[in-house]
Formats: sequence, C-alpha cells, structure tokens
Amino acid sequence: MPPKKDNDDRTYEVRSICRKRIHKGKLQYMIKWTGWEDVSNTWETSESLEHVRDYVNEFDDSIKSRIIENLKKRNKEKASSSRPFTANRSSRFSKEEEESKEKEDKKEEKEEKQEETKDDKDDSDYHVNVKVSPGVNGGVQIKTNPN
Repeated sequence: MPPKKDNDDRTYEVRSICRKRIHKGKLQYMIKWTGWEDVSNTWETSESLEHVRDYVNEFDDSIKSRIIENLKKRNKEKASSSRPFTANRSSRFSKEEEESKEKEDKKEEKEEKQEETKDDKDDSDYHVNVKVSPGVNGGVQIKTNPN
C-alpha cells in the first residue's frame, strides 16, 4: 500500500494514481483514495505528493512505456500500409458498365471541346475597330463589322 497523506489531522491513504495533467502551469495527478468512491478522486499537485514520489515515478514510467509501445505499433502499421490506396472499381461496376461510362465521358469531353471551339469561332467573326474622333472630348466610336 502507498503511504498516507495527512490533511487537517485526518489521514488518507493513496490507493493509486489514475491520471496526469498540467493545470494552470502546474503538474497535477489524479489520486484514487482508499475507501472512497471514484467521485471523491482529487487532483493533487506534484509538490503535495512528495511523500509518494516512488509511486509518482512509477506512474510516469508506465505512461512513457505505453507511449513508446504505441509509437512502435503505429510505425509498424504505417510501414505495412505504405502502398497507396486504390479502389477496386470492378466490384462496383461490371466491365460493360465501366466501358460504357468511359465512352460517355469521352463523348461529353468531345462535345465540350466542340462548344469551346464554336464559341471561339463566334468571337472571331467580328472585327472591332476603335477610333478616337478628333475634336470630341475623349469620345470613342466602336464599330463592329461581321466577317
């Protein structure tokens, strides 16, 4: 059993250290007290736990070992799944459906290109002449002539 903590002429026995945090810049540990429910757990500063320093160090070491273990596990998973993800399209569509979809896509692309070319051609059907007439204060005449 861990040593006891004295407060106001009462003695409380530390059952275990549950968690660790930094609160308002101070390191704190959540203490589970012997004979008390979990709702009575309290956050205690590192300084107030000097009498249970061995248990605090043991708790810190267990956290470090879990972190290292998890990092090793993640690195193994990362290394084993280094191939990029590729979807298995054949499971969603039959080969015929896939080929017809590709044909439709190509047809749509071709139609879009034709429309763009037509728009460009329509724009080139007109010549725009801009003339500034002398004697008119900045007047501009614009004449459009279809080809």
